[in-house]
Amino acid sequence: MTWFDIIKSDKVIEDKIIAEFKKEGGALGMKNLKAIAPPKELNRVLDAMKRRKLIYVHEHGDLIMRWINELGRNIKTSIFSWMVN
Repeated sequence: MTWFDIIKSDKVIEDKIIAEFKKEGGALGMKNLKAIAPPKELNRVLDAMKRRKLIYVHEHGDLIMRWINELGRNIKTSIFSWMVN
C-alpha cells in the first residue's frame, strides 16, 4: 500500500465522518462512527481532523464539528479533495 492509497482511504473515511456530522447536526458520539472504519483507521483520521481543528472533543466526550457549529459553513469537500477526484 502506497502513501497515496492511505491518503485516498483517509479521504473516504473523512468524507463519511463529515456526512455523519451533517446528519447528526454537528455533534455526535463515537458510537455513531463505529461502522465507518476499523478503530485504528478511524482514530488516525479523527486525530488528523483534531490537529487541523475541524473537530474538537466536548467536555462530556461528544465530538463537535467546528465548521458546522461555529463558522456556519456548508462543507462540500474535505481537505483531501484536491488529491482525489
